[in-house]
Amino acid sequence: MNGRVLAIVGAVAVIGGLVWNGFAENWTDRGCSRGQAFALVMRHGKPDDFQGCVETSDGPEYTEDYYGG
Repeated sequence: MNGRVLAIVGAVAVIGGLVWNGFAENWTDRGCSRGQAFALVMRHGKPDDFQGCVETSDGPEYTEDYYGG
């Protein structure tokens, strides 16, 4: 591979990582742990209005009935 291709691949990876982190931050703002947030980005992308996590005795748990808090 030449340097130009490697630079393009690297730039795409960095941009993708920034987008993924941004979406994960939306999930952590809705009560999800950081690890859950990255997994939820893979499954759902950015959270909808009623998606988030609620606190349970075992820690945060995903729900589609999230109302904030």
